[in-house]
Amino acid sequence: MPEDSGANRSVKKPWYIDGFGAHYLELYAHRNEREAEQALKLLTLAGLPLKGLRVLDLACGGGRHLRQLRRRGAKPLGLDLSRPLLEEAQKNLPRDLSLLRADMRKLPLQDETFSLVLCMFTSFAYFQSDRENWSVLHEVARVLEDGGHYLLDFLNRGSLQIQAESEREGEHFRALESRRIEKGRVHKKVRILDRVTLEEKLEYEESVRLYSRSEIRDAAEESGLTLVQEWGTYLGDPWEEGKSPRLILLFQRVPR
Repeated sequence: MPEDSGANRSVKKPWYIDGFGAHYLELYAHRNEREAEQALKLLTLAGLPLKGLRVLDLACGGGRHLRQLRRRGAKPLGLDLSRPLLEEAQKNLPRDLSLLRADMRKLPLQDETFSLVLCMFTSFAYFQSDRENWSVLHEVARVLEDGGHYLLDFLNRGSLQIQAESEREGEHFRALESRRIEKGRVHKKVRILDRVTLEEKLEYEESVRLYSRSEIRDAAEESGLTLVQEWGTYLGDPWEEGKSPRLILLFQRVPR
């Protein structure tokens, strides 16, 4: 993602530039190591040993999945666009564990480099066009070796129930959130306030495209990825369209 220049400062930044700052780690602290550990157990259910595997954690955030991957003997690389989240990851990870700042639509990585790519906790469908979102699948397929796997953890459109208004509070920040579904996307307007003074620090609107299982499967197949397994929870429960809280899909790259 290019830095702003004098010629484009008036252009509105994409929401994910502001949305994953220092406040994010504090307000989403419930997304913790225990949840990451449980999610990675799905790979064991699928018969995929992690020891020795070269793994790309796409949109790695603060590094909670990276830590779990390392503990299981994998060789992970963490990639994210957010500087604050990568800085947080760096504080809590071994020095020899690599981190990379880049845009997932154009990965600065060689072809057929990884045995496994992870994309966890709805780190997909942030972009405005289908072409941009599907380009992520093309890039994942490109960097996977033949027979490699891609684990995509996404929200389940068929069971999605949004809370119109909510608040979150951390040590330093308070977030006021309002949600709506419009034109096939879920929008969440977020106001970040100082917890003590209530001074507004930041305002942005998250926007995620609501793809169905079949839409993702078909686009993945066009990229050379075949759906091999699916779950509806991190506990490994079967996926049910109108019931499951998550849509967790495991793909395998078709040998070329």
